[in-house]
Amino acid sequence: MHGQHTGLQSELARLEDAYTVLLARWERAREQWRDSTAEAIEDEYLRPLGQLVQNAIPAVGQISDQLSRSVRACSEPRDAF
Repeated sequence: MHGQHTGLQSELARLEDAYTVLLARWERAREQWRDSTAEAIEDEYLRPLGQLVQNAIPAVGQISDQLSRSVRACSEPRDAF
């Protein structure tokens, strides 16, 4: 089960990296592209996507913490009935 915890963290890191690359490339494009279509793309897609990524970070952290607690609880010895 520890692998799932690590998997969540690595996938979150991949998401953050991909979003960082997207923003860097967008900034380069925006140096040349300065019209209402570019602004609409930012408003409709990039800003909401950024908010989703930012919301995912603490959510994945909470899921990872809960998963770790669950794994520990399941691996503790239990009294026989």
